[in-house]
Amino acid sequence: MLRELFLWSVYAGYSDIAFIPLLQLESRISAALIAACIARRLSLFAINLDLRRTFDQQTKDYEEYASACVTACYKHNERLACQLLVRENLLFGDVTCMQIAIASRNIPFINTDCFNTVLTKGWVDQLACNITEPSNSTVNFLVSLLTLGLAAPYLMKYREADTDNGTNQDHSEKNDVTNQRYRRWKGIEDEIVEFPNYWQKLLYFHSAPIVKINYDFAIYVWFLLVFSYVVLFNMKRDENLFCWTKIYLIITVSAMLLEDFRQFLADLYTQMVEKQDKSRSWIASFRAMIYILFYIGIIFHFKSTNRPGLFKVARIILAIDLELWFLFSLRFVSAIRLLGPKLFMIQNMVRDLLAFIYIIFVCIVTFSINDVQEKNEFFWRYQRYKLICEYFQKPLFAYPPLSLLAYIGWLINVFVFHGATFRIFKYLRSHPKMENNWTEFENAATYEYARHFVEEHYRFKDKITFSTLQEQIDSLKDENEQIRGHLASLN
Repeated sequence: MLRELFLWSVYAGYSDIAFIPLLQLESRISAALIAACIARRLSLFAINLDLRRTFDQQTKDYEEYASACVTACYKHNERLACQLLVRENLLFGDVTCMQIAIASRNIPFINTDCFNTVLTKGWVDQLACNITEPSNSTVNFLVSLLTLGLAAPYLMKYREADTDNGTNQDHSEKNDVTNQRYRRWKGIEDEIVEFPNYWQKLLYFHSAPIVKINYDFAIYVWFLLVFSYVVLFNMKRDENLFCWTKIYLIITVSAMLLEDFRQFLADLYTQMVEKQDKSRSWIASFRAMIYILFYIGIIFHFKSTNRPGLFKVARIILAIDLELWFLFSLRFVSAIRLLGPKLFMIQNMVRDLLAFIYIIFVCIVTFSINDVQEKNEFFWRYQRYKLICEYFQKPLFAYPPLSLLAYIGWLINVFVFHGATFRIFKYLRSHPKMENNWTEFENAATYEYARHFVEEHYRFKDKITFSTLQEQIDSLKDENEQIRGHLASLN
């Protein structure tokens, strides 16, 4: 009942009413984020300027409320506050706070320290968080990468399992409903043991997104080198068409295409679609174009044995496609804090260039650059979240063309051993005790701020007496008489 009253108040624009049931809701952070998203959406479709300003101000109020609540939680307990951001919320359709913030581009919330801590922990997963800092840990990490992870259990430090709040409970404690829904899903820290052995540590190492993206980048560079060699030196009209380089390219590109389809379907099935921004749909068209050009170029090359005129066409198409593959490699740059926001600036400028003439483009680019410079932290965290979700959910050793073998093992695990199908960047709703701990912590940590907010903004601060009430009545009567006189003069 409180949820329906709260959502109606937000939709109707009665923020003074909305904050009252929000004080009584258990999931205040998620509720405030959803309210900010609704208010921003209503602002876009406002029929007049005053109504738009009203919804814009309400959006800022809800964003400030959510950011202050998560900051209060973070000050009380950093670990539990971070878990709140990625836990499923039954009250609002099993979405997480991070999903709502990313989908609505809630800049104040994304720029909080708690959000950044969650990203840092998610980036390294079960590895120690200090491997991204210049120290001996970085050297150990590089050695572990070069040894394919075999030295990682001896060189790397691993995070301790959270056993004090129920996140590592025995799976028999899960209720039947949760078992049916998450029978093939793995969330954050599911099946994490308190004292891992060598093989479990090796699995943790290869499961970390930072490890996956490093191996994926190395294999991608090798793919670009082979592709460049084929286009520049190894592409001849009378040469054997089925040499190892061309077979390798066909298999690798096909594996990349399969991985894109797998990721798209997995996001739909697990409801992790907040990363699919409609305003950046042109990037999806760009990704489709690189596959289309590659297959067209390869087909023309094979057909050139009977039709020599197609050879030059095939070479031109593959050369253009190679340039696009090099541009696509910029996605790895977005993981670097110094260069990631600059990539967003380039993307925005390219989009503006295609949409406007030169003079308007100069003005828009100037504004765009200034705007992005003020939001560097937001853009970097936004892109980092997308990368973490992508590589967190990616199967082990899914590096094209090796991903074909990973898919075979994945299918065997699903249909033969009935194992897990998806790994998603969430704390799943799997343990009642864990849910109660999170709910009680959020309620206790944010109640003081929530109550103070309502009292400060919506409580009468002036003492009401009979004399002051009479003065207000007389003032309203005077204003009413003035309005009537003005209307009479107009008639």
